[in-house]
Order: sequence, then C-alpha cells, then structure tokens
Amino acid sequence: LESGDRRTGSLGDESSLLEVVRALCPEQLADGAMPAGHAPAILYGGSGDLRVVATGEDQLRSTTLASLGVARGSAVLVRFVSLPAEGGPEG
Repeated sequence: LESGDRRTGSLGDESSLLEVVRALCPEQLADGAMPAGHAPAILYGGSGDLRVVATGEDQLRSTTLASLGVARGSAVLVRFVSLPAEGGPEG
C-alpha cells in the first residue's frame, strides 16, 4: 500500500488482481478512498524493477495472477497504488 503497510493472504493463481485487492485491502476501493481523478493500480515486477501491470477496475478484473506468471503455490509481492486516471484532470 502507499502507506507502506503490507498485507498477506492466500489466493489461487486464477484470482484476478481485483479479487486480490478486495481480499487484502477492500477499504482502498471504497468510495472516496482515492483522490479525485485517480484510479487503482497494481505494480509488479521481479528484481525490484516494478512496473504498472493494471490500472482501473476493468484491468484489475481481467488480469490474473497466472497471467503475470505467478504459479500455483508461489508467493508474489505486488504494490497497490492510485495513479492519475487516463483522461482525468491529471492524466
């Protein structure tokens, strides 16, 4: 999380990133939780080289852990942030 907090849980490799966020930090998707003009985003990458893999609820819904290469039974570290939405005031 942007605050530096870490959350852990066990989810299947076919879980969408939206399911991950809803399971581990549902308060981040609550109305008013993000600044105006921002969208939820997930950063992921190996060797400390994080990149944006999904922005907005539609992409979070359609991106699974398996599609990121996360195999069943393995661990993954993803970072949840809010980014300016495309077409938004800052995007």
